[in-house]
Amino acid sequence: MKRKIALLLVLVLSLSVVLTACDKKCKSHVDADLNEACDNCGEYVEYTPTYMGFEGIFNGTFEAEDEDDDKVVYGKADHVSELNDMDVSGMSGNLIVFKNDNAEAGKDKAIVLNTETGDIVLTLKEEDDDATVTKSLTLYPNDYYSSSNVYFIRVTETDTTDKNSTVYKQTLYTALGEEITSKTSKASAYVDVNFVTYTEEGYLYEIEGKIYEIVDDVATYKFDKGFKTIPTNLYYHTDKNYYHSNSSGDEVFVYDLQYNLVAYYSLPAGCESYSDLCILGDGNVLIQYVKELPWDAAEYDLYEDETKYSLTTVIFNIADGTTKEIEFNYIVGYIVNAAISPETFEDYIVSDKIENIAFAYPIVDKTLDENNEKIINLRNDMFILGYLGNEIANQEGVPELLGNNRFVVSNKAGQSFLINEKGEVIGEVTAADYDEDLELIEMDGKYYDLDLKLVKDMNEIEYDYYGSGSDYEIYRDINVEGEGEDEKTVTTYYILNGITMTKLDLPEDVYNININSYYFSYNYTVEATSEDEDDKHYTVYCNSNGEKIHTIETSEEGYAYHNINTLGDIFIIVLETYDEEYNYSTKYYIAK
Repeated sequence: MKRKIALLLVLVLSLSVVLTACDKKCKSHVDADLNEACDNCGEYVEYTPTYMGFEGIFNGTFEAEDEDDDKVVYGKADHVSELNDMDVSGMSGNLIVFKNDNAEAGKDKAIVLNTETGDIVLTLKEEDDDATVTKSLTLYPNDYYSSSNVYFIRVTETDTTDKNSTVYKQTLYTALGEEITSKTSKASAYVDVNFVTYTEEGYLYEIEGKIYEIVDDVATYKFDKGFKTIPTNLYYHTDKNYYHSNSSGDEVFVYDLQYNLVAYYSLPAGCESYSDLCILGDGNVLIQYVKELPWDAAEYDLYEDETKYSLTTVIFNIADGTTKEIEFNYIVGYIVNAAISPETFEDYIVSDKIENIAFAYPIVDKTLDENNEKIINLRNDMFILGYLGNEIANQEGVPELLGNNRFVVSNKAGQSFLINEKGEVIGEVTAADYDEDLELIEMDGKYYDLDLKLVKDMNEIEYDYYGSGSDYEIYRDINVEGEGEDEKTVTTYYILNGITMTKLDLPEDVYNININSYYFSYNYTVEATSEDEDDKHYTVYCNSNGEKIHTIETSEEGYAYHNINTLGDIFIIVLETYDEEYNYSTKYYIAK
């Protein structure tokens, strides 16, 4: 994926402060609390916010995540399963049900395939003819076009062992085949499932009166619902609380992890919220609001759209419900810290001594300066310890972290420059794109590393272009080999994936190639048809690394139709065949 190099917020900061000691040169000042009186000499400990530069930002070296570690390795024919005598009977989300209505006793009569993992997560066996317990399964939601984010499997048992009383049991499973709960009844058994709300990582569901959070198809029991009303849209949370504000921002709700309301704040009448929900490192909430004043007001804090406003900044203490008003000459866009965004702190190596990083705009001469965004090292009591300043002349906005201690910063003329962790300019990159997948800078078909050294010139490809898929291209090289009767034309196919050109593992006698244009191009990429010296026909499937995934032999007699579905992290080959007597058969091949 490529994106234009432009300004983004970089969530990194490690700033120092300058200590102004008292006349007595008190050594205890180094241990005194900032902006408070020293316990030893009684003098005020004053700190001046200062700028240190990029050299003082990192505690270590940024290491971009290796996304390849999370990718499925697609390989050879031994990863392919042939589903004999089975047909698709249902699809919903990332689940497919295959059934065999003519299965013998003890054989698979139904399986559920998870297309995200490529695993068969649930299997039902055909019962004996005299069995008194029979099983059936369905998907929930049982709709291929459903927009649900979570899918379940229901297995229903019918027990007729007691001829006078039939017992029904239904078990609910996750899409990974893990049992959640079951319900038994002499009437029809049905496990009740209801979506409740979104969470930051996943979704809340009420299942038989119990609340579960489902993240990546793993269900975790939270608590019994009882008569409790569960709040919605709780996107923000710490390890102790959930936070929510209404659409206008004039109310703040704080819940514990059992979704009990533990703190509530409402703006004073006639006031309007002027910042998004900002949660500080200690769990308290920063709130900024304005109140419109008469046009002739002599005292005001902010002038905007020919209107005067008073600005109030308060810290809402969620433990006792009190508020503390403070002087703060900035409007905060948002705040990150180890409590509300721990992964951000870890990814960008923020110093553990920093309580908050605030992205804010200063108020200058009672006007909001939206062209002078600041990154502020902010204490939980809103005391400013330091800030990140400008690295280049006429800088606009804040630096963007690309990776490996490299940043992009722009000036007011729209020019962009690549700089290192010391703030030194490596070069101008205004007309360039950054390829996030390759972690390279691209311009005019040339790829550079983050030191602007040339890695690959893609304008110098020696083969002929043949076609393209979603994010790769196919090339071919045609050569005439031999002489006289031995002369033959040999065509070699190559796949260009990113900046890597790889020869496709195909037979020499390929007479037809289909190129997959699905988004999931790293599964099935090329379908090539060939025939050998015995006139046997073969269909070969390759992935985007050029590796042969699977080969299917097809008779030249009759008709064979290959249809491939790329679903999640696997693909399914459907082979439909008609013989000379027009007898129809279908086989499914699952590869991952």
